[in-house]
Parts: sequence; C-alpha cells; structure tokens
Amino acid sequence: ALFAKFITGEIKRLPWCAHLEEETEVIKTPLAKVCANGFLTINSQPAINGKSSDDAVHGWGGPGGLVYQKGYAEFFCSPAHLAALKAVLPQKPSMQYSAVNSKGEFETSATSKVVAVTWGVFPDQEVKQPTVVDQDSFLVWKDEAFALWQKQWLSLYEPGSASAKVIQDMYDTYYLVTVVDNNFVTGEGELLNVFDLAAAKLGK
Repeated sequence: ALFAKFITGEIKRLPWCAHLEEETEVIKTPLAKVCANGFLTINSQPAINGKSSDDAVHGWGGPGGLVYQKGYAEFFCSPAHLAALKAVLPQKPSMQYSAVNSKGEFETSATSKVVAVTWGVFPDQEVKQPTVVDQDSFLVWKDEAFALWQKQWLSLYEPGSASAKVIQDMYDTYYLVTVVDNNFVTGEGELLNVFDLAAAKLGK
C-alpha cells in the first residue's frame, strides 16, 4: 500500500525514490494498481515513439530531434509474484525480464547484457543512447537496493516486532526485477497489461 500511495502522491518519498518523475504522470493510475497488486515499483518509464525533443515532459537533447523510449519497470516482488509474471511473459514475446534476490541468485530471459531503453535522433548527430539497462550494473545496484530495506525501514522498528519481521522477510525472500518491453510502438499499455495478467494468475 505504501508504494501505491507514493505513486498517487499520498506520501512524498520512498527509500529508493526521492520524488516521482513528471513523465510517470501519464501512467500514474495503472502504475498504482501494479503496486497494489504486489509488484512494488521503484523505477519506471512509459513507451515513447518519436516525441519531439522539445516536448515539455519527455523531451531532451536539444531542439529539432525525435526521442524514443521503451516501456520499462523496476520493482520488488515475492517469489510467487515472480513466478506468475514468468508464467504470462510468453504471451508478450517483445518483453524480457531480469531478477535477482538479496542472496545474489540471478535469472534472466535477456540474451544481451546491455539493452538501450532511451535514445534520440538529432540533426547532424549520431543516435544518442543516454539510458541502458545493463546486467552488470543491475547486479551491483541490487546490493544497495536491498540494503535500503534494512537501513531505512527495518531500523525504524523494534527488533522482533511484527513490522520488523515483515520487512526482514521481504529482504530475505523478495526479488528485484526489471521488465523491458522492446516494442516501443504500441505504447505503455502492453507493459502494464502484463502485470494485470500476472495478478490474475495470483487471484487478484
């Protein structure tokens, strides 16, 4: 519930997120549903297909260009949620996932270690790729990402309390997951739809 409340603006920050990015506004309502269903998002972006680089929300890189990005989500979830997601991903052949837990147990459907998720085309320039999903960086980041459960949340509660036990269990068992939809043409709906399919598998 806390993650969904962050998306809707009811709470101002999470240990992993200082603020909500402006571009998240376009997917805020369905993203809050994703969180409420147990996929606890900490980073995401909608698919963009050829927006002007001057666009007030999605633009970057200077005037006269076109910008693109793939739908992407990074989140924590339980082993059961990950299993449900993996069960429905074959229905979405354009999507790939990577997942790792606090013990370093890693799995992925990606065949490449690096995937561009944002790029732009500008006059008289090579294609710019400012954002990639990088497997090696993901595995380095997971140490900090899981540590925040303990440093910023577990430390707030009395050792042995019910809340402390819940947070410790999440640290011990949950996975940090990324999902990328390589089909950036169809928009953000396909990426968010895969979470609805997974939630249905779990009876949500």
